[in-house]
Amino acid sequence: MMALKLSSTIYRAILTVVLCGVVAGCGSSGPPAPKVGTVSGKVKFKGEPVKEGQVLFEDPTQGQLAGANLKSDGTYYVTTAEGGLRVGTYGVKVTAVPVASDPVMNPKPVPPADPANIPKKYRNAKTSGLTLVVKQGGNTYDIEMTE
Repeated sequence: MMALKLSSTIYRAILTVVLCGVVAGCGSSGPPAPKVGTVSGKVKFKGEPVKEGQVLFEDPTQGQLAGANLKSDGTYYVTTAEGGLRVGTYGVKVTAVPVASDPVMNPKPVPPADPANIPKKYRNAKTSGLTLVVKQGGNTYDIEMTE
């Protein structure tokens, strides 16, 4: 009788493991996570750090848009929910930080300031001439604006 109890205990343990595997989808947790790369760098205009603004990365083929605010020394670091930008080619632009408006007191959007240290051509990814191919792992992308 003791052998029967031991056998039923083992049977229950095996059954539990098998059922857990079936419920959990045989260890699968959905599609694999996309490959991403971290992106950081420094933005300068005529050799001087751009202290305010943001760098935006656009990949229309993946529908990806991400950016980072510039720090006072001109550096930036892109963070996303996925841990970085998806691997791919991005158009890049540097813009002023948008000014938030109060939808109750001022429902009309407030345009961002027009900073002299971010030339107009760099404010649009199509005219900036800036592109970045993001590879898996760390990517450093420094931007030197000259005009």
